[in-house]
Amino acid sequence: MKASHLEKDPKLKSLQQALVAVDGTLLPALPKMLWALWLDDRHRAAKLHLEFDILKAMPANAKITDGNANEKTIIRSFLSPDKLYVLDAGYGEYRLFQDIIDSKSSFVARLRDNAIWDTLEERPLTDDDKKAGVQRDLLVSLGCKSKQDDITQNVHVVEVFCKGDRSRPRKSRVSSKKTFRTTDSDYTLLPVTDRMDLSAEVIALIYRYRWQIELFYSYSGAGSSVFLDART
Repeated sequence: MKASHLEKDPKLKSLQQALVAVDGTLLPALPKMLWALWLDDRHRAAKLHLEFDILKAMPANAKITDGNANEKTIIRSFLSPDKLYVLDAGYGEYRLFQDIIDSKSSFVARLRDNAIWDTLEERPLTDDDKKAGVQRDLLVSLGCKSKQDDITQNVHVVEVFCKGDRSRPRKSRVSSKKTFRTTDSDYTLLPVTDRMDLSAEVIALIYRYRWQIELFYSYSGAGSSVFLDART
């Protein structure tokens, strides 16, 4: 989707925060690049950590590290006020969610399928919610007893049904972390946010826009050595 279309989307006008996606991708590195730690001496890689402005369709911040760098540590160095961070399941650490809140920003992130919460309220769905594939709209206390102190406020979880396209299976790009990668089967997304003012439909829409950072990686040739010039 073109940036101009995103900027004009009336459903995003109420955000009042910059909409940014953050993700990391592995870049191939030569064996002689000793700093580029990954699997072993023969398999080296750097990692590009990118903060991507979704509405403007352009990078906002970037950092290159060795392939083994922790993505949740790097995003903490990016955190700043007045942003809405859109994150995949690889960033699903409840303490990170709290750090984002403490930085005066917000998040929409994907929970893993085995996430645990206590449901405090189930909200009725509107027709627009249902059209967006929303199956449930929940106010929850996130985490098991040992994790509930990691995030101190209640959050909003929506269950979104997504129908797989059997004619166009998804291809996963190279990643150093274990993430969800669906192909041709139906599946359910679990976006979570601290933004209690957003409707379930808008939460689902925001998470779908996270795909803009994946498109950027694909179209920019993020696997090429051009990104490594500063370190070689």
